[in-house]
Amino acid sequence: MVYPIIETVINEDIGNDTITILHKYWAFDNSMFQNTPTQLKQENQITQHRLNQLVQFSKATIIFGDCMACKELIKIPVKNLT
Repeated sequence: MVYPIIETVINEDIGNDTITILHKYWAFDNSMFQNTPTQLKQENQITQHRLNQLVQFSKATIIFGDCMACKELIKIPVKNLT
């Protein structure tokens, strides 16, 4: 597996539109998030407040790989992109 990767959990009790926004919000490739909050707000015509509310329906963890010293998997929970 190539690290870092992001693991996301999205509440299943939300609508498809919200799930789509959250997938775009947490999109992660080449060690970078692929979309900015500004892009998502403009694309979906929502406010920062609404985007913050939607993000609360999800959890994300960035996995960096194995620690060189102890060999444990390094995982850092993140709440938002900033």
